[in-house]
Amino acid sequence: VNNYEEWNLYAKDIHELGELIREFEEILENSDFVSTADILSYEIVPLFREMKAKLERLVLEKVDMNASR
Repeated sequence: VNNYEEWNLYAKDIHELGELIREFEEILENSDFVSTADILSYEIVPLFREMKAKLERLVLEKVDMNASR
């Protein structure tokens, strides 16, 4: 990883996703369809988009292989 700041932000998103999944599971167990749509539309999908953008930036960055020498 060449950009640890971006990587740490991505790791934070993964943690947030875990919390959302636990919340989502509870919503599904309660058959709360309005909240199901809300959490998907307003929290999970936007988070996936942010995570995708961060991963794309990380993948596109060139790694300097000589930096550690």
